[in-house]
Amino acid sequence: MNVARERAPRSWVVEAHLDGRGSVGPALTVFADAEIPASSSSDACSLIFDGRIDNRAELASIAALRGPTDDDAELLRLAYEQLGQLLFRKLKGIFAVVVWDARHETLVAARDPVGVIPLFYTPASGAMLLSNSIEALLRYPRVAQSVNRLSLAGHVLELWPRASETLFEAVRRVMPGTTIRCRDRRCESWRYWDPAAGEEAAPIGAEDSLKRFEELLAQALDRCLACGPAGIFLSGGLDSATVAAAAAERSRANGLPPPWALSLVYPDPSLNEEKMQRCIATELGLPQVLLPFEQAVGSSGLLIASLKAAGRSSAPALNLWRPAYETLIDEGVARGCAVILAGEGGDEWLVPHPFYAADRLAALDFAGLYGFLSARQRSTPFGWGSTLRTVLWEWAARPLLRQAAGKALHAWSPSAMRSHRSRSLSAVLPEWFAPDPEIRSALVRVATDAVADPAPLALYERATRRLAQHARLGLLMEEWFDDGRQRGVAVLEPLLDADLLQFLYCVPRHVLLQGGQTKWLARATLERRLPSLVPRWPKPVYAHPFWLSLMAREGPTAWRWLGGVPTLGELGVVDPQRFARAVERAFVSDSFSTVTRIWSVWALEAWIRPRL
Repeated sequence: MNVARERAPRSWVVEAHLDGRGSVGPALTVFADAEIPASSSSDACSLIFDGRIDNRAELASIAALRGPTDDDAELLRLAYEQLGQLLFRKLKGIFAVVVWDARHETLVAARDPVGVIPLFYTPASGAMLLSNSIEALLRYPRVAQSVNRLSLAGHVLELWPRASETLFEAVRRVMPGTTIRCRDRRCESWRYWDPAAGEEAAPIGAEDSLKRFEELLAQALDRCLACGPAGIFLSGGLDSATVAAAAAERSRANGLPPPWALSLVYPDPSLNEEKMQRCIATELGLPQVLLPFEQAVGSSGLLIASLKAAGRSSAPALNLWRPAYETLIDEGVARGCAVILAGEGGDEWLVPHPFYAADRLAALDFAGLYGFLSARQRSTPFGWGSTLRTVLWEWAARPLLRQAAGKALHAWSPSAMRSHRSRSLSAVLPEWFAPDPEIRSALVRVATDAVADPAPLALYERATRRLAQHARLGLLMEEWFDDGRQRGVAVLEPLLDADLLQFLYCVPRHVLLQGGQTKWLARATLERRLPSLVPRWPKPVYAHPFWLSLMAREGPTAWRWLGGVPTLGELGVVDPQRFARAVERAFVSDSFSTVTRIWSVWALEAWIRPRL
């Protein structure tokens, strides 16, 4: 195996020779800047592995090993030789795997179910280059540097109809829970993981569900804590508190020091959770860092700090508060943390999807619909009027009416249905967006293709399936991976553990609403650990007002610092003059979505400018 050093922090590149051999012999050649990924070869196949295996005993049985082994790559190679690509349905953990299967002259690459470890690839002169870093791939002279204008345009709208594409034309990503198979220089993808197709049986009742949830959360945390001492992004919300409480227990059980509670303190009273953050850390016996938001982002403010950082990032940031969280990670690393835990996933998986309201209405289950409505009202700071409109109209009646109209139109004329979708998508595009008609029409076309036809599946079931496959989840995982990789620490999300997600997919929806509030599993878990706090737990806070005030206060200075969007204008993604007028309106707008879209253009401009 030939090894060369790269300069990017903790990145690697595998060169796979699609004829099964390279100029110096091996089918797979590894180039790494730091620790080389594990590898193993035989006459049947060569395998490269980066990540963590969580079911070694099961795989050892499949591989027919006669004794224990610490060689992850050897274990996987032997199991692959027995199962082939079906191995990935058995493999548990977080990983990127590359295999040259000499028996079938096929290159196989796989990414873990949730996408914790990124995996990108690009063809290059009869070979395939694969890496955990886009930047590492782009340093190769054989890899084209041209940007993907259609993906840039889609990123502005958070519309990723071709989620496997990146912002560079030559580079594609392996999607979470997916393998790619390349033979004769043709590649196809296969999704090997689906939470709906798992072996997890639906629990019968609330207590069984709670017991299983706590078991799987403990298992997920043990897997994370295998990295070493932990820090936790601790807000005042239920999700991060649940992770913190369980992590404190598992750290003691594993002989580790108590996790560090890493907390941002926001200056806006509507977003400030310092009192609750202190209470949680004190009750759990956690050491704590309480970092004022202004100190975390620096003297220039959040917006300019984000724009400056964009040019150094591998992709434009999705996390609006990324500079502040990067500082929190630094605080954790300075205190010896080897892993930082986040509470991502609770809002998506511990609460029924909004389309649960549509399903209850379709089934004429008015008691169930009222239960969802009531739980929503009791668990959020919104009044009854707003809650009624949101649940009964936006989440229940309107989706059902759209589904019925779509089915009727599709049955009458599929082409008319497609035309209607195209017109609807075109109508909502901002006036400043994609002045290049080629980009505009292409984006509408691929977005129309990505819209699923009316299907017999219930709205709720279809929406829940998509949660685990949504492009944004994979992109956020790549962002956390990049932030951790730069600092030599893992950033992990226990609530998004694949086994836990498979269980949550099967939990009866009424269990999540037990007790007349949302997130019952989290509340019940905390009641056993923080009994004095749970009855008086405040309703969640929302960052929308603070974000709007930041844009109004810091936006004009940041806009002048950026100096417009000339690069995106040259690429035909944005009309600079029209966009400048939209920016001025955004400074006084109360629309979170409008202002956030303006910001995404700024971030994209700051990211793309040094690359052209």
